[in-house]
Amino acid sequence: MIDDETGLRMTMAVQSKPRNPRLADNNLFRIVTWTKGLGDPHPFHDRVEFHSRIPTRQYLIYRLRLNTDQTGRSSLSAMQGDMAPTAGYAFADYDLLRLEFDEPGDIGPEEVQRAFELLQVELLTYEEYLTGQVYSFTISDRAGTALETQANIYGADYAEHLAKEAFDNHRMGIGADNR
Repeated sequence: MIDDETGLRMTMAVQSKPRNPRLADNNLFRIVTWTKGLGDPHPFHDRVEFHSRIPTRQYLIYRLRLNTDQTGRSSLSAMQGDMAPTAGYAFADYDLLRLEFDEPGDIGPEEVQRAFELLQVELLTYEEYLTGQVYSFTISDRAGTALETQANIYGADYAEHLAKEAFDNHRMGIGADNR
């Protein structure tokens, strides 16, 4: 995108080596699978060991289903009451949930729903990483000097939104340093 009046230029690209959000971000849930290349690093050899070492009274646990798209790329989704084969688990410590939701007492249905929604976001971000939907953008001036660069933006629509917003801010004279 180029603005003829100001000479600003915005370029957006797919990142060739994005960071893995499961390793780089503060995630509420840990994801355990036994499918090579999916999930977080973990010490559990199998499902039996997982269940013997993770007490259900201390953790909120969701079963995960393996999804494969037309190109053969895999992703994970949380299951609720589904009898599909389990590919792994997503789990969060109840103490961590209390901190996240500023809830001093028991975790109730409302907090469980909020936790599930947060898990959905974590899984979507991970899927965007796995399917190569991680972007960066650069805004440069007429001389080609980079004014702002952002990387590791997950999802095409979100990346486009952030890039256009940053471009418009620079056009109005509100650069990243002044926001």
